[in-house]
Amino acid sequence: IHLALKRQSENRQHSILQGLAFLLRYYDLRKESGHLEERQEAHFNMGRTYHMLGLVHLAVPYYVKVIEEISTDGKHSEREDLVIDTAYNLQTIYTMVGNMELAETITREWLVI
Repeated sequence: IHLALKRQSENRQHSILQGLAFLLRYYDLRKESGHLEERQEAHFNMGRTYHMLGLVHLAVPYYVKVIEEISTDGKHSEREDLVIDTAYNLQTIYTMVGNMELAETITREWLVI
């Protein structure tokens, strides 16, 4: 997908579809994992991919799933915690579209130490 975003890419649509096919297969395998970190990683990677492509309406549900994993599991990740990165991305999206109330809510709940 990164190669498709380069200026000299020959066939962007093909590269994006090929990358998304891989990521969707990866996502299907990782979202069923018993480990919190692996599920969070899968959701975050899908959200980040759509965000990078400018498809924020598809990215937001995946970002929300990262945060919901913490709520449903009730424990924090031992290896890595993608909630802060996710909250920052959500805050950025909400700010860009002009929803300052939601951006402030995300900031207050997840980004303030």
